[in-house]
This record gives sequence, structure tokens and C-alpha cells, in this order.
Amino acid sequence: MQDVSLFPQKPLAKPSLEYIKFATHFIEIMEEKNTKSTEIKFRCYPTEKKKIQELAKDFGLNTSEYILRKSLDHPVKGNHKKITQTIHSLNLELSRSGNNINQFAKVANTHLKKGRLSKELYSQFQKELENHIEIRQQLNATIRKLIKIMIE
Repeated sequence: MQDVSLFPQKPLAKPSLEYIKFATHFIEIMEEKNTKSTEIKFRCYPTEKKKIQELAKDFGLNTSEYILRKSLDHPVKGNHKKITQTIHSLNLELSRSGNNINQFAKVANTHLKKGRLSKELYSQFQKELENHIEIRQQLNATIRKLIKIMIE
């Protein structure tokens, strides 16, 4: 029978200082009764309060949780629902502009064939269309990067 050890033979990598801080804080919290009973009050200007509340809302947190995370150097990640809605509305606007350009292209091609559109104006339109396509590709790449960040 083979001897099986529950512990690894090689020593584990040294944990980062950030991980040690987080783990220590987590253990302290778990040792408490899991109820937040202590209150901290501080004074600020009304404009500062409004800004903090807006930031907390943007991250999908209440004001208390937002201030706690920021003051304890814990990560405050974006509100995925709001980011997703923003991405969706960007894609929708981009599609609408693409549809408008396609309609314009159809009209321009028709007028060019009938000789009612100058070749200079038509070539200017072609440049604008190429520019739009390039911007759309850049935006799609940015959206993919945002989604990748959200998943991490």
C-alpha cells in the first residue's frame, strides 16, 4: 500500500502581503458575531456626501459598505449590471448609426449610377464609411476588454 500524505511535499509559495491582510481581516470578522454593531460617524460637506452616495450607487453598494471597502483597501468592483446596460446601449446606438449609413449608401449608389452624384462626394462618403467601420471595430474591441475585466 502506498503512503499518502495529506500535506504537500513541497513548501507552498509565500502568500502576498495583500492576501495576508485580507485573510487576517476575514478571520477577525468571523470571530465576531457576524453582526455589525459598532457605528462610526464623521462630518463632511453636503457635496461630498452626495458624491460618496453617487459613487456607492454606481458600484451597486450602500454608502456604508462603499466607505468600509474603500477605507480598508478592499476591492470595490464595478456594478456589472450598469456596465452591461451601458455596453448594450452603446451597441444599440452603433447599430442604429450603421443602419443609417447603409440607407445613405443605398441612396448614394443609386444616384451615382444615374449620374446625379459627383464622384468627389461619393469618394468622401466612402472615406467616412471606412472611418465608421474602423471606429466600430475599435469599440467592439473595447467592449470585449470590458467584458473580460468583468469576468475576472
